[in-house]
Amino acid sequence: MSEVHTLHDVAVVGSGPSGLVTALALAEVGAEVVAIGPVPAPGPRAVETRTAALLTSSIDLLKSLGVWERLACHAAPLTAIRIIDASRSLLRAPDIEFKASELRLAAFGYNIANTALTDALYARAQAFIYPSTFEGFGMPVLEAMAAGIPVACSDIPPLSEQCPERRGRRLSRRLAS
Repeated sequence: MSEVHTLHDVAVVGSGPSGLVTALALAEVGAEVVAIGPVPAPGPRAVETRTAALLTSSIDLLKSLGVWERLACHAAPLTAIRIIDASRSLLRAPDIEFKASELRLAAFGYNIANTALTDALYARAQAFIYPSTFEGFGMPVLEAMAAGIPVACSDIPPLSEQCPERRGRRLSRRLAS
C-alpha cells in the first residue's frame, strides 16, 4: 500500500460557510490549503430555515472568489433594517427602521439560505478530502465525484472501490491521531 504525504500551508478546521470562505480565500492568494470537516448530507435535504445576512464586504469577497454568480439567484435583498427594543422594560425605546433607499442603495446586503451558500462554496472547491476510516457506503465521495470535484479518500472498502487511483488519490489507513 502506498502512502500519500502532502504538506499544506494552512489547515482550516470547519466546513461551514465561514471555514469554506476562509479556505477559498487563502487558496486564492496562493496558500496550499486543506479544509477539514463534514460535508453536506447528500441527496434531498429538508428546507433550510437558517440564513446568512451578507453585507457589502461579504458580497464583494464572494464576487472575488467567483462564488457570488451562483448565489445571486438565491439572494433576497435586505432593503431595511429594523431595531426593536426587546427588553420588556416598562419604558421601551420606539422601533426604528433604516431603509437602504435613504442612502440611495438598492439594498444593505442580501439574505441567503445556508444550504445555498454552502453548496456554492463546495462547488468552487478544487478537491474533496474524505479521510474517514469507518466502514460505510461513502456517499459523500460519490457526490463530490458527480460534481466533478477531485477526490482523495481513505484506502478502505468500499471507498477504495469507488475512488480507484485513476479517478482520485487514496490516503493511507494510517491517519494522524
